[in-house]
Amino acid sequence: MIKSILFFLLIFTSLPLMGGELVTIVVTNNASSDGSTIVAQFNIDNGFDTDKYIFQQRKQHAPNSVKEIFSTQTGEKLGEIPEGNGSFQVLASTNEHQLTIIGHNFSAKKELRNHKGILDGENLKNIALQRSKNARDAINLIDELTDKYGYSDDGFRFFIADPSEVWMMEMTGKGTMNRGAVWVARLIPDGRMAVHGTEPAIGNFPISSRNNDVLYSQDVISFAREMGYFDGRNRDFNFKNAYTDPQSNDENSGIVRETAGLFNATIQQGSDSLSLPLFFQPSQKVSLRSVKELTKNLHHREEKDSVNTDKTVHTFIAQLRNWLPRPIGGVVWLWVGGDSIGNFQPFYIGIDEFPSSFREKYDIIGEINRVYPNRNDSVILDETKRIRHELEEKYLRFAPAVEQTARALFVSNPALAVEYLTDYCYSQSLIAKRRWREYLDELQNNRSLDF
Repeated sequence: MIKSILFFLLIFTSLPLMGGELVTIVVTNNASSDGSTIVAQFNIDNGFDTDKYIFQQRKQHAPNSVKEIFSTQTGEKLGEIPEGNGSFQVLASTNEHQLTIIGHNFSAKKELRNHKGILDGENLKNIALQRSKNARDAINLIDELTDKYGYSDDGFRFFIADPSEVWMMEMTGKGTMNRGAVWVARLIPDGRMAVHGTEPAIGNFPISSRNNDVLYSQDVISFAREMGYFDGRNRDFNFKNAYTDPQSNDENSGIVRETAGLFNATIQQGSDSLSLPLFFQPSQKVSLRSVKELTKNLHHREEKDSVNTDKTVHTFIAQLRNWLPRPIGGVVWLWVGGDSIGNFQPFYIGIDEFPSSFREKYDIIGEINRVYPNRNDSVILDETKRIRHELEEKYLRFAPAVEQTARALFVSNPALAVEYLTDYCYSQSLIAKRRWREYLDELQNNRSLDF
């Protein structure tokens, strides 16, 4: 059975904003207010993407079985790789061992793309979640897979976290004549946090480290020399300067610096000509509640700055805690809906079934947006905020009792604890769906009275 974890993780990441910008925030456990670390992803697109809410139960695979690989961008089948003996359960971007992996593309040099490879960044992320128990294992597996089967993507940044470590890993391909990838991974020191945009952030890095906090492909420097990207001393090598075009290395968008400045005022006061640090110490401890509120503010900011009112907001937050057994200590908070219409819904990672009511709630929220498209109306904003607050505060009030009960059950009967958590998440998701349905009915009734 699943054993207890060592660590509670908060990463709030991937906030697509104006012009498709992304903001990634990483908070390690000793930088958080309760000794936890949290994982989140904020995304805006044009519909409900089931891949963002993937729920895969633990599986055993028959000998010699294969896994088909499809492009996550086009759906085209790219090839096959052998299945392992089994795959771990995955909820969104977190597996049963509380390994969390999130990522996004960045622009590498065009000649480094290898269309003959069969694995892109999203494929690598998903396979690593299915097969790895910790961050270092995931990094090693990603390296092995790209060497053996080829990397087909543009540049890609991963944030990889387990109960004891959080890493940032950036990689690019090696062109059509080379199968693998070149990459660097940096450990985010405990007690620090990081804020980044869409562009690569890893520049210079220690070639050797007594703390073992830097990992990289063995040819990351020699391949740059071979391609004519670098001719200096090894200690002067800069990953992003070598493998990306200079015009793409802009880490200084206003929203990135503004977001970082919310956690450390000296960063916001800095000049836009200065690069943001790879990681920094926040001015004060960061709470889960503050990260959730920040994402809500960004939801509303995006809506005010966007002319497209048909977009969907997705936010993922994985909450992991070392003082509870893994099925209880890991909680995934999901938001799907409009910029202001929706709520964070909690799902413990130990559940053995994902409720259909979560998808159905999205459909209801979409209907609310169609019935009353003026989302900046003060009455609508106040009412949706009240409903959201009502639901989310209830989850926070219930959590200690729910977790205490689940923990007691886990000691004597782990399967019963899983059943209890599954029933709780199912019922709360259903209640949220019904509450938004009631509000939709109210809007429709009021609209009919107006006519």
